[in-house]
Amino acid sequence: MPGNARPTLLWNAALIAAGAIFVSYGVIFFFPSEGEWKVVSTGLFFVVAALWSTVTAALLWHVYRPDPGLRRIWFSFTIALGLWCLAEAIWTLQNVLSGPPGLGIADISWVSGYLFFGIALYAQYKLLLIPPKWLSRAVFAAILLLSLAISFSFAFLLARYRGETLNLENWLAAFYPVGDLAIGAGALYIAYLFRGGMFSRPWLGMLLFAIADSLYAWMNLSRVDYLLESGSLTLYVADSLYLSAYLAVGLACFMQWLILRYGFFYATKS
Repeated sequence: MPGNARPTLLWNAALIAAGAIFVSYGVIFFFPSEGEWKVVSTGLFFVVAALWSTVTAALLWHVYRPDPGLRRIWFSFTIALGLWCLAEAIWTLQNVLSGPPGLGIADISWVSGYLFFGIALYAQYKLLLIPPKWLSRAVFAAILLLSLAISFSFAFLLARYRGETLNLENWLAAFYPVGDLAIGAGALYIAYLFRGGMFSRPWLGMLLFAIADSLYAWMNLSRVDYLLESGSLTLYVADSLYLSAYLAVGLACFMQWLILRYGFFYATKS
């Protein structure tokens, strides 16, 4: 295959596949009939999108393996996405078998993913700025403690608002949007340090998770049933943003891998 034809073909195929996943999800989401097939189908879209982002991040990790600093970043990034993919699969399986699950193994996998995203951000920050070791550790610890403090405060206020005692469910309801915002803020700063370009795009994709989880948190905290009903436009917007986040991160990683593997190419045929 001559010149830039192969990467262009692969990139266009990836775009078409991502677009097909996004559109197909909308069609099935608003399909009038209900049933187990719909629960399985909509859940599988998130599993497939999460798997796509994990595989493309793993491709970058493979390319960067010779460099210890870059290897650590992309190993942690890949593990984080893999844990979220596992969580999506577990949640979908539980949803099919017994309805929307409460706290469980899926939450352990999701929370563990945040830890590895934090490690990836920490490693990327150190590589870009090369700060003194004590400073980089102090910044990482400060962000972690601040995120935990905000999430516990938010969970306490939520419990009081609901007339409940502070429990793990309330804390997780607060932690997910706070964790996403912390990761999103760190990703935005990393993108700023890169001054845009292909190396910033996987990090920018993480911002969509923050927006989507904030919307989910608002819907859950409001306790307005129609917002969470199947076919709700608000739920579709939140789901679409979350699905788009996986697809965007996957496309950003795949574009970077293609350029590193084949060199710069035309994204579309002229």
